[in-house]
Amino acid sequence: MASGESIAIVGGGLAGLAAAHALKAFGIQAEVYEAAPELGEIGAAVNTSPNANKALIAIGLGEKVAAVANSSPGIYTRNMQTGEFLEFRDRRKTSARYQAPYYTFHRADLLNALASGLDPGIIHLGHRITGIEERGDRVALSFANGATVEAAYVIGAGGARF
Repeated sequence: MASGESIAIVGGGLAGLAAAHALKAFGIQAEVYEAAPELGEIGAAVNTSPNANKALIAIGLGEKVAAVANSSPGIYTRNMQTGEFLEFRDRRKTSARYQAPYYTFHRADLLNALASGLDPGIIHLGHRITGIEERGDRVALSFANGATVEAAYVIGAGGARF
């Protein structure tokens, strides 16, 4: 990729902000376009596996996410009618096997940790995508607020609504 090529990330949730960090770790700046008027809470909890946490550590987010993470020894499964113990899935074994933590987060805390390491000027809120058009070596994005953007590369990180 040529230096200075523009990258647009459509979606400012967990995946979009993590992608922006990953690019930043390699000296590449991307612009993030998020439909919501603010970054905030959607859902309650998020679990991240050791492989996901290895990636977050590799792009320089290890300490930020660890500061807001919760570690649990594992998951107990019980019969919902009787309360009888059925099984225990030991997360410590998984963490040891893959040499990285297994975390549980309040989703908003993880989102804030991901956003905190980025320049706020690259996160454009209130940008709901309405159109994508290829134009040779560029991609034109149209948004419901009337804004248009051209980029050399586009990363779709808007989930099911993209």
